[in-house]
Amino acid sequence: MESRFRKPCRMGRIRYKLKRDRAGHAGGPATLNISKGYYVRKRVLLVTLLLLISACSNRVGHRLDSRNLQHIHAGQTTKAQLIALFGQPDSETPYPDGQRLLKWTYSEARTLNTTEGQTLTVQMKNDKVLNYALSKS
Repeated sequence: MESRFRKPCRMGRIRYKLKRDRAGHAGGPATLNISKGYYVRKRVLLVTLLLLISACSNRVGHRLDSRNLQHIHAGQTTKAQLIALFGQPDSETPYPDGQRLLKWTYSEARTLNTTEGQTLTVQMKNDKVLNYALSKS
């Protein structure tokens, strides 16, 4: 008689448990008995989705520390000192008369279309800082 309610699929087992519990055959009142596996799968799915959403950010370059900007002085700071402070520049463009333009960039794209960026541009002449600018976006 018991085989009449059993089904080969998982839903059949839940239906069998529901019929059995509603009838009160388990010795207690009629209760809804859904397996713990259902809730575990739901939690795993939720955690997976949260990890995927939080991992959706992309960073390029190194964040430029504003404290290091205080060490830049026009006519005194050299290219070697800049590299020690910020690492190798992302681009270096030579100009006539011994001038060079050095750029360090940092950008971070996050979920929900939010972005943050910084660009440090340093104009050099004869291996010394002529002027510099930090722009944020």
